[in-house]
Amino acid sequence: METEQRHFDVLNRINTTILDIQELLFKPLSPETTKALIVSLGDLKDDITCLGHSFLSEIFQELMEIYSLVLEGRIHQTDIAKETTFLAVDIAFRQLVNLESCDDEVSNLRELVYGIKLGDTYGFKVTNKEFLTQQEDKITLFEDSNNSPVPQRPLKMLVVDDEAPNRMLLKAILDPFGMVDVAYNGEEAIEAFELQLVDQDPYDAVFLDIMMPILDGHQTLAKIRKIEREMGIRPNEEAAVLMVSALDSPKDVCNAFFKGFCTDYIKKPITKNLIVNAMVKCNLIQ
Repeated sequence: METEQRHFDVLNRINTTILDIQELLFKPLSPETTKALIVSLGDLKDDITCLGHSFLSEIFQELMEIYSLVLEGRIHQTDIAKETTFLAVDIAFRQLVNLESCDDEVSNLRELVYGIKLGDTYGFKVTNKEFLTQQEDKITLFEDSNNSPVPQRPLKMLVVDDEAPNRMLLKAILDPFGMVDVAYNGEEAIEAFELQLVDQDPYDAVFLDIMMPILDGHQTLAKIRKIEREMGIRPNEEAAVLMVSALDSPKDVCNAFFKGFCTDYIKKPITKNLIVNAMVKCNLIQ
């Protein structure tokens, strides 16, 4: 009984620490914020170690070292570090709290974190922490740029996901492009979508998760398209609906495109570049 209680207490601490880290990531990386991030990442690493997830714990140790390099001025492109930290805490939450199987994502994340630490704006193929210096081994992950695509006008967007870390990450990526509302499930999304149409202030884009309780993404998309048809929205005037999901089976992709008429399909884990490229592809920004 005591063991179960200790396990429960550790999970509660992990959940709280993840929320603290996400809040810090929305702030400019001042020296004080960076130091607070290092402390919180250390607390999270210790609790993850207590649960026996050494592979995941090692990633948070590397993230602590990355932010130490930021403090020293040796890593300047902090957006990359922030995006990766968002991905890391999202995966940690899903694997430890939601008990999802995220082993492949953890493995990919580990390589990504090593690449940022060793190559700043580039990811490198890493084996046992050995840095491969050949130019052909260099893989651009995502680059900060002052010439980011911009919308012709501020967009109105809806993010639909039942997991808080995913909602926060998507909202942070989308905020520069306009106004972002969030919904926690398919029913809330449909209610918000219909209300905006009635008010003649429709959403330009909906970013829709597939695996959700109550109504999944496929069901939600079908109802969104039904509402548009009933309100006389022509196909070329429909909202762009971008499915954002960890599912990538041919069945799910085909259902989204050919049954639900989604506009694009984005495979998690999400990054800023994945979202921006999809928005360009859908003519939301240029």
